[in-house]
Amino acid sequence: MLNNTFTRAMKRLGLPGRTETAPAEPIRTAWSPPRAVADPDCILRGNPRHPGHDPQGFRNAQPLREADICVLGGSFAYGAGVGDEQCWPKLLGWIGDTTVFNAAFRGWGPMQAAIVIEEMLQRNPSRVILTLHSCDARRAFLGAARSRHELARTVWKPEYENVEVPTLLIKDMAAKAYRLERQANPDADPGELLAVIADRGVPDFNRFELGGARLYLADNVCRAAQAHGTHAVEAGHAVLKYCLEHIARMTQDAGAELTILLAPSREYVAFTRMHEAVVRSPETLRALGQTEARTMNRLKYACDNIRAEHYELTDALAAALPRRIFPQDSRDGNPSPKGCRLIAETVHRLL
Repeated sequence: MLNNTFTRAMKRLGLPGRTETAPAEPIRTAWSPPRAVADPDCILRGNPRHPGHDPQGFRNAQPLREADICVLGGSFAYGAGVGDEQCWPKLLGWIGDTTVFNAAFRGWGPMQAAIVIEEMLQRNPSRVILTLHSCDARRAFLGAARSRHELARTVWKPEYENVEVPTLLIKDMAAKAYRLERQANPDADPGELLAVIADRGVPDFNRFELGGARLYLADNVCRAAQAHGTHAVEAGHAVLKYCLEHIARMTQDAGAELTILLAPSREYVAFTRMHEAVVRSPETLRALGQTEARTMNRLKYACDNIRAEHYELTDALAAALPRRIFPQDSRDGNPSPKGCRLIAETVHRLL
């Protein structure tokens, strides 16, 4: 029942409730509270009862009344796929010998960041780090559409009511392909299953090999989520701009510095080095690269409009790509523990 609640809430954000392409989780001997709970304002937020979450449901080992840095964002900042001690905000605190409050959560976008910024500033941070992902325009629109918070209702326009958010059906198709292959070959490891599906030419199992790294890219999904010209994405950019202006204003009024990290998709990082790699479907990766390059430029323009310092992480991630900074033989696009360490070190240098 709890899993169903989580899945429904994730679907409201336009995200898969549970990926079918990840290895099956080991059977737990003890019950653990779900990671997420439904929330009328943020749609989905961390469960305070989940291990590793503080009383507000954020990913902090202990409650922090004050913090030097507050980090806002989605899965990239939360640390999806890695342990509590491996997410980069935690590592940033250790490297810089500073107190970092992780105020991010899986599936969150600019709207959720704008909603919780006031609460975060009560911890008197000297700096707020906001992570913007290349798919955040779509998330901004979904957040504004589903949230009951006053901020969301303020930015919402009557004409948005008729805007449909295209479903990313390719996600469901890819999940089904993996599920069927797993049923047919229950003893095969995930890497073998992914290789078989990729060789079959199934979309969004785009095998990419560079040095010691082998990834299975979901470039079609990434491109669909950023499709310029679609009403939802274009409206999402307007909502995103409003959220950034709100966050910048609140941060400035509190006397804190705002830094924005522009986080590319794993697929875009791979695109920047595709001329050195072996790629099964270079044409789809090239199409994604062109789309996301435009998206990154739009995000930079939005940051310039609020006069916020911003840094794109693409070059740092691309240079280290062969070092297995993303999970190998996987379609998981979030950084691995090694990738989180690299991000923490990069952010520390930037700051």
